[in-house]
Amino acid sequence: MMGETGMPFAIFQHLCPNCGERISADRLEAGLACSKCLPVEAVGKEAHYQQPLLCELLRERGNLQNYRWVCYLHESEKAFEEFFRRHLGFDLWSLQRVWARRVLLGESFALIAPTGVGKTTFGIAMAHFLPGTAYIIVPTRMLVEQVAERCQAFGNKKVVAYLGRTRERRAIECGDYEVLITTSMFLSASFELLRGRRFDFVFVDDVDALLKSGRNVDKVLKLLGFSDEEIEAAWAQVTKKVPSAVAEETGQELACWDAFAPTNRL
Repeated sequence: MMGETGMPFAIFQHLCPNCGERISADRLEAGLACSKCLPVEAVGKEAHYQQPLLCELLRERGNLQNYRWVCYLHESEKAFEEFFRRHLGFDLWSLQRVWARRVLLGESFALIAPTGVGKTTFGIAMAHFLPGTAYIIVPTRMLVEQVAERCQAFGNKKVVAYLGRTRERRAIECGDYEVLITTSMFLSASFELLRGRRFDFVFVDDVDALLKSGRNVDKVLKLLGFSDEEIEAAWAQVTKKVPSAVAEETGQELACWDAFAPTNRL
């Protein structure tokens, strides 16, 4: 996007995606950083630059700054896609790819979608992909068994599924697991076994079942590292903003709570 004189049509202040300084319209159109981040001699002749190439060019110059989170997201998403395909034998669906991007950005959110679109499969795969400990909460004991069987197939983390046995209870007491699977009733009735533990990823299958058992949401937030003061402050804000109402059902609802944020993994 150059004028007849060879000058760019426009210069934009504070829009360089890497350093936040001024950048020309032609560089923005080509998907580049500004000339300070990438001088002319460092740039080839391609008309448009994709994220991987720009990340590579900035790294080579030791000048990867604000664009770091874009590189992190692209590379983490690609790694999860390969992990998912390797362990399950098929590719992510487009909706699962959107969920993955949100988890990798450190968001906590609800997955609202009909049965059969891969919500539970996604949660199991993400629990094994992310570093650290994961907690999968399901509504029934039968689902605990089914999810545990699917988790064992991954083979890269130690899985403990609570089915009422003494050895399982001891493992939970000792924190001897990397992926824990229980019912929402266990969380409500046996929270003392988990008190003081910290999980990096929590996946709840059937949020309605979780909400029926007292202050289970508070317990999940504590397991993610939030203090009582932070939880109380959040509830105070919610009660101010949200009037009491009954939401319409739009489909089965699941939730992901993720303690990871991009800055924690760079």
